Amino acid sequence: MTTTAIACEQCTIVPSFTTALLADWRDVCFVHYAINPELLQPHIPFELDLFDDKAWVSLVTFTQAHLRPALGGPLTAWTMYPVAAHAFLNLRTYVNANGHAAIYFIAEWIPNRLACVVGPRLYGLPFHLGRLDYGDDHRHVSAGGDTLEMRVTPRACDRVRAARTGTLDHFLLERYAAFTCRKGRGRMFQIRHEPWPMVASDVVIGNDGLIRRAAPWFGHVRFVSAHASPGVFNVEMSAPRVVETNRPAANTCNWMNGLPLVALPAVAVGLRQHLPSWGFMWALAFAIYAGCKWATWRSAIGLARRAGWRRSLGYLLAWPGMDAKAFLGKGVARRPLGRIAAVLMRVLIGGVLLFGVARFVPAGHPLLAGWIGLVGLVLLLHFGLFDLLALSWQAAGVRAEAIMRAPLLARSLGDFWGTRWNRGFRDLVHGGIFTPLLKPLGPARATLAVFLVSGLVHDLIISLPARAGFGLPTLYFLLQGAGVLTEKSRWGRRVLRGRAGRAFAIAVAALPAPILFHPPFVTRVIVPFMRAIGCL
Repeated sequence: MTTTAIACEQCTIVPSFTTALLADWRDVCFVHYAINPELLQPHIPFELDLFDDKAWVSLVTFTQAHLRPALGGPLTAWTMYPVAAHAFLNLRTYVNANGHAAIYFIAEWIPNRLACVVGPRLYGLPFHLGRLDYGDDHRHVSAGGDTLEMRVTPRACDRVRAARTGTLDHFLLERYAAFTCRKGRGRMFQIRHEPWPMVASDVVIGNDGLIRRAAPWFGHVRFVSAHASPGVFNVEMSAPRVVETNRPAANTCNWMNGLPLVALPAVAVGLRQHLPSWGFMWALAFAIYAGCKWATWRSAIGLARRAGWRRSLGYLLAWPGMDAKAFLGKGVARRPLGRIAAVLMRVLIGGVLLFGVARFVPAGHPLLAGWIGLVGLVLLLHFGLFDLLALSWQAAGVRAEAIMRAPLLARSLGDFWGTRWNRGFRDLVHGGIFTPLLKPLGPARATLAVFLVSGLVHDLIISLPARAGFGLPTLYFLLQGAGVLTEKSRWGRRVLRGRAGRAFAIAVAALPAPILFHPPFVTRVIVPFMRAIGCL
């Protein structure tokens, strides 16, 4: 069964599919929030669709009625009677996937036990059983001891209308494809109905514990707008079909993902007695790096297959970042190499410090010579050669963001570690540690866990080759974690703003740096390395 396009003054929608089900969606309320896409993307197995560089999530309440098969009329409608009518609450976001600007369902609550069994298996819908009480202006949902309480009041000064093309309202409402993901298996289905009649509304959320329990990142959203709608009728829905996601399928051989991350460092440790201290440091660092690269590539294996073997080799061998989904995913427009002069200047300064200035330090001050060489090495690699690689990949239409993103401009310590300093390592620990621990531990403990693991990894690479200073790098990163949580405290949000926030970030990150790169590491590892490459 198909129909012609549905057109209105503001939009034209031309979906093309065979209708499997029909239903009415009545008494609808949309509550829309903006969120930093970097916080949301790790939880979504499809590429987020952004508006004004923000990701968007919505709470939607409505009542479904008269669900029935598209064919057969009254003769077949009775087959859907047990699941034909009940209330819904869904939490959704907006994605670009398989050529569709679509909805992605994050979580849904319904009161129908049979639908909770059937919906996930047929459509992959993330159903949870709950009690839903919807009145004229209130919405109350409870499940597992948590609740959502909402009051919605349409604005009397506004009129019922359809969203205009190009507006945020149109971006949020007029979507005619939906995606789900269950046990790593993606599905999509299409819908078709008249444009949403809606009116701007005021909303009061009395309690959102139900949503925060299901999605802990919901604490970072910002309310933007709400709409009420009388609903749409004779909504057409297609049958679901399987699609690929950015998330590995449930039967992916996970031990293959992590095997190199265990085996390669073990080999490096086994060679410890046969290598100089600096050689062991580089062997161990490259072993951990290679294991992480492999694990992140395997986690995006579906994207890797679509991108082709050349792009995969580029990610594995010619790019230091750890965001495989961005690198292997949809490309971006080619960018001019306008920043190349600044990058080459940093390469030059780093080379001068490493190969020039350090050799003029008196022989009795190896610690000073080592620190100069260390700063030069960071400028040469992280701010120089890695930036050149990023510019080259961007010119080729690949999403390869610079590893270092102007860290001196950080507005806060969280901004420094979260978006500006060594984004490769940040992407790794955020996706591999913070995201899995966010729900069971909460944001504060998950944040501390990230910094603890970062400290232990740096202890392994720094203190083990130096054979001294054990625990100091871990202490440094725990201080950073404490600093980030201080910023997020009530006192921190009130006091550490503007210049005070920037000064706090620089002080906490820079002043304890000698704890991270402690004297035994500088004198026993960095200085011998500099001698080996002719810097001293």
